[in-house]
Amino acid sequence: MFNSMETFKYTLCSVCERQVFAVSNSNLSEEEKLRHMLMKKLLRSMSRGGVMADVIEIKNENEFDEYLNKSRNKGKLVIADFWAPWCPPCIVMAPVFKEVAKEFKGKAFFLRVNVDRVTTLAERYGITSIPTLIAFCKGNPIDIRIGFMPKPALSAWVKRLIEQCS
Repeated sequence: MFNSMETFKYTLCSVCERQVFAVSNSNLSEEEKLRHMLMKKLLRSMSRGGVMADVIEIKNENEFDEYLNKSRNKGKLVIADFWAPWCPPCIVMAPVFKEVAKEFKGKAFFLRVNVDRVTTLAERYGITSIPTLIAFCKGNPIDIRIGFMPKPALSAWVKRLIEQCS
C-alpha cells in the first residue's frame, strides 16, 4: 500500500492539509479509495483523542480543565507533563512518557503541556523547572516530580498513584 514510511507520512500530511477525502471519486482505484477511507478514520480518531492518542497535547487552559473535570467525574488519575521544545531533558522524557501512557492506557489521562504555549497553566501551578510532572486525582494535585524520570521509575510512580486514586 505504501512504498515507505516516508510515503505514508507525506500522504498523511497531504490528507491533513488538503482534506482529500473524495472516496467516492470514480477516478480513484479501489486501493486509493481504501487508503483515503483509512486516513479519514485515523485523522478522526486522532482529533478526538481516540485510540491513537495515548498522550494528549494540551492546546489551552480550557482543554486542560476539561480533563481535570473528567478526572473528578470518573475518578481517574491525570498525569500532566509540563515541558518545552528547547529543553533537552524534556525531549528525552517524551518517548518515555508515551510508553508509560500506553502501559496504563484507560487507567489515567496523560497530558503534555508546552509551557511556552500555555503559559497560564505554567503560572497556575508555579512551574519553574522542566520537565515537571504533576499528578491529579479527582481534579486535585496530589504529587509532583521535577526532572527526567527513567521508564521503570515513572511506571512505578504512576502505578502507585493509580492505586492511591482508586
